[in-house]
Amino acid sequence: MSKLKLEELVEDLKLAKEANNLTVSNIGKIVSEATTNIVKELKFDKEMTSDIVSDVVNNATTTLKELGEDTADNIKASSDAALNGVQNALKTEMESKSKKLTEVFNKIKNDKSVTDLGEILDDSELSQITKAIMGEIEKIAK
Repeated sequence: MSKLKLEELVEDLKLAKEANNLTVSNIGKIVSEATTNIVKELKFDKEMTSDIVSDVVNNATTTLKELGEDTADNIKASSDAALNGVQNALKTEMESKSKKLTEVFNKIKNDKSVTDLGEILDDSELSQITKAIMGEIEKIAK
């Protein structure tokens, strides 16, 4: 887990408290942004979701308790925001991959001379696409 990002989350919550701006809405925004940044920083996969959400919520809850702001609404806001942060990061990642796949499809469709996907994609992208395709094949086979 990105310890630096978790420390930034704690600091942002403390700064909001000092500025008298530690509202439910602002807590949600701070926690969501921190979670999204952690997901983007890590080589994220779906198995990491519970660890990320747990770490973020634990840090936020501990900080809110230290600040005397650990109300049920604030804790709920931080929990909801952590989940939303993961969802937003995954949505952004999926949109990016979808765009890349569309570009590859159009390149292959329009340029009949492409015979090797390696001409279009780097090894990392090719590996990700292969894993995604294999995952879909496994789902169909079940």
